[in-house]
Amino acid sequence: MTDRLQQHTNWVCVFFAAVLLAMTILAIPAGGRHMYEVITGIVCSLFCLLPALFFRKKIMRLPLWFTFIIEAAICMHGLGVLLLQYDLLVYYDTVTHTLSSFVITVCVFFTLLCVEHYGSSSGLRFTPAWTAMLVFVIMMAFGGYWEAFEYLVDNLTGTSMQYSPFDTVRDMLSNAMGSILSSTFMYFYLKHHDNETVVRSFALCSQLERLLTWNDCRDNSD
Repeated sequence: MTDRLQQHTNWVCVFFAAVLLAMTILAIPAGGRHMYEVITGIVCSLFCLLPALFFRKKIMRLPLWFTFIIEAAICMHGLGVLLLQYDLLVYYDTVTHTLSSFVITVCVFFTLLCVEHYGSSSGLRFTPAWTAMLVFVIMMAFGGYWEAFEYLVDNLTGTSMQYSPFDTVRDMLSNAMGSILSSTFMYFYLKHHDNETVVRSFALCSQLERLLTWNDCRDNSD
């Protein structure tokens, strides 16, 4: 990734963070706003800056297209809470769940690629088709745990992230749809991109590389 492209990536992060922070400030004096909504806006704006922070601290760098999708998912959730879109629009929750599931699925794909690349002595080899099926199963399990987490938070804090059993089932179906779309996309993406080239483009810091090669180091020491 060129420096100019990375600057564009950083500006994308700053733009989305600024939009969320501005909407959070405007929402504070509005009637009917709870601390949960304000905190959500602040936290989401900070999360929008993470890709740029990772690059600045030389932890890793993410592709522009993936950064944009991450920012869009975070921003849609933050604005949905701040502007009460989850309550006003019937299918808003479906869209955000699908998009968030898409993003997390891509993250799992990239993580598996890094594990395969740096853990070469483990004998792990992830073909595109096998990886797509594995990630889909992982995401379905993650979706179930997430719904349980929402139920727990609702009971502890009085929020209403889960409106009904129908809402829970719809969320899980949205998670499955996002995972299917992402798995399909990544299948064709990996068919046309070399795994090593993709992993090298992340420019992982030495600490992360050592963490991923820990098993290799242990095997060599034995």
